Amino acid sequence: MKALLIIDMQEKYFKNQGYDRELVSRVNKRIDEALENNETVIYILNFGKRKIDLESYEFVAGLKVESELILSKTSPDAFTNPNLTKLLKEKSVDEVEVVGIDGNVCVYKTALGAKKNGFKVVYNEDCVDTKSKKKKLMV
Repeated sequence: MKALLIIDMQEKYFKNQGYDRELVSRVNKRIDEALENNETVIYILNFGKRKIDLESYEFVAGLKVESELILSKTSPDAFTNPNLTKLLKEKSVDEVEVVGIDGNVCVYKTALGAKKNGFKVVYNEDCVDTKSKKKKLMV
């Protein structure tokens, strides 16, 4: 089984840090494909360490939220939230695809965390953006 992990697609980052808004339509297309293929779709929201002004952490405008599987994280690697591994195991997932922002930080670290936890990793560069525009190559 495969899961699509949508990392940090939050209005706060698109508004304040200049990520490409076209990423939203590319991720939405990938969400549609995942649902057609009966893949598990999981959204990861970054709350940082301080959790101040929670309203600024809402999903980016236009993002399709097609699953109730929404988890939070307080560090770049989403696998630091033990509920992610637990959920993936409950769903018999053995492969994860990571999309979202930032490809050099949270998406990258989550992909490494997935691999460390024994999952096959797909790093979908078409659905990842970075501030530096120079993406780290993935596992």
